[in-house]
Amino acid sequence: MRKPNDTKIVELTTNGQHIRTIQHDTVSNKLLFDTPVCICTNINGDIIVLDNRRKIVAINKSSTKRFIYNGKERNLKNLWSPQYVVTSRYGHIIISDHRNSVLHMLDKDGNFIEFLFTLDHGCCHPTGLAIDILGRLWD
Repeated sequence: MRKPNDTKIVELTTNGQHIRTIQHDTVSNKLLFDTPVCICTNINGDIIVLDNRRKIVAINKSSTKRFIYNGKERNLKNLWSPQYVVTSRYGHIIISDHRNSVLHMLDKDGNFIEFLFTLDHGCCHPTGLAIDILGRLWD
């Protein structure tokens, strides 16, 4: 849900009942995101948000920011262009980077592990991602 300077994510039950709204970091009281594009959860209960301002924001169960990943330290050829984010059963965070034709893999704490799939492997401008019930990654 977004309005200028009033962006938030809302947790609901499968019946549509409101559980909580997350908007500000509970420590700094700053807005956590500008425009959430994609949201998923991790095995440790973190909420992983792909923000339209080219960053991944991880929030813990207490609505406190755990980390921000922006791809800057990866020496990419093009501007980092995250399109989608998923998490694996092992807690890995996988992000499709459209302009660089690569998938970034982070650990559950936001530390870069590797480029999982690159142009050399046949990855070309990935957008959507999914992990099926068997743990297979789909691009």
